[in-house]
Amino acid sequence: MEEFNSLSPSPSGFQANRLAPEELKNAAHRARKRAIAAHQLASASQSRFLYETGGWSSLFEQYRSASSDSDTNCESIDTTERPVANPVILVPAPALENSSNNSSQTGSHSSQDEPSKPMTDSANQVLCPSGRPEMGNSVILGVVEGSVEAPRVAYLTESVPVTEENLVLSAPVNPTEIFRMASRCMSNGCQHFDGHACRLAQRIVEQLPTVVEALPDCQIRPSCRWWQQEGAAACLRCPQMVTENHYSSEIMQQVATPT
Repeated sequence: MEEFNSLSPSPSGFQANRLAPEELKNAAHRARKRAIAAHQLASASQSRFLYETGGWSSLFEQYRSASSDSDTNCESIDTTERPVANPVILVPAPALENSSNNSSQTGSHSSQDEPSKPMTDSANQVLCPSGRPEMGNSVILGVVEGSVEAPRVAYLTESVPVTEENLVLSAPVNPTEIFRMASRCMSNGCQHFDGHACRLAQRIVEQLPTVVEALPDCQIRPSCRWWQQEGAAACLRCPQMVTENHYSSEIMQQVATPT
């Protein structure tokens, strides 16, 4: 895949890549390599960037010790200390409506018996396009491709529900390092929400360059918080966003920092 400087204007006519759902496994394999390289570069340069995640613990410690392909250098990845440059930073909040799918203290499902269902079917459902699997009822909308320095999301032609089978594809890194997921917008439960708007979406539009010149073929657009709030300006910048990136530029860290 051709690489682009994330701070340069987008090449004429450049469009976001598309992936069929059956390509998810191979795409995840490529994305995992990129994420591992990001860890290694971050470790070498000591450019660690840590965010306080408000007490939401990961549900996926068990996946980090899962076996992976032979060309994955698992021993080089420190899985006990994970600096996060994560656009979605949740804060402890009272139980929200339909909170049976979430816990503000642990981020875990309160019921293990009911399978997770995509939330994109509801016309009234507002979705965060950079969600996390522990937020519940999430779908995978894209896979992070490109280079370590200039990641680019390839959008799935059909959203894929988040399942354990899909999450283990990321081991030994976190699912949010290789996937872009959509989850229910937490509104006041997120540090980026100021009570009226998503400040992250505003900073993306104000501070980042466009990286495509045509709207990505995104399956969640009608329900997307960024689209509803900022329109096409957010979509043209969306492919460069990685929910959890261990090697990100100074401007990207600035954008990801809650204000």
